[in-house]
Amino acid sequence: MHTSIRQMAEKIKSFSGIGKRFKDISPETYTHGLIVLIIILTAIASFGLGKLSALRSFKKPIVIENTVFPVVASIESINKVVSSTALSQTAGVVNAIGEVVASRTGDKYHLPTCAGAKSISAKNKITFSSVEEARRAGYLPAGNCKGLK
Repeated sequence: MHTSIRQMAEKIKSFSGIGKRFKDISPETYTHGLIVLIIILTAIASFGLGKLSALRSFKKPIVIENTVFPVVASIESINKVVSSTALSQTAGVVNAIGEVVASRTGDKYHLPTCAGAKSISAKNKITFSSVEEARRAGYLPAGNCKGLK
């Protein structure tokens, strides 16, 4: 019941007949077979590399066309965005120093760009030329309006 690995290998060789076939081959035949195998593999590799290099030579080069117009358009649009951002930031600074608005019915003043100022109806809107003027009139800064202290 217990068989060794060696005994199992002998059984496998006897089923396939490999042991008999390779026992009868001389070392000189092994050498010749190895040389033939190397020549065949070299021929296959050479053919494959030649085919690969031929495919690369037939490939069309990648050509990029019309690159000037999109780049110019994107630079122009970037300049517009930068200039409009700079203008709005400058306007915010001027408004923080300059005029503020308040409601006749409320007690808070806002910058004209704040959401609270935009919700004040035109008939109730009071415009002050400075923060100090709004404070003298009894108004306090709105807490939700950035830029006011």
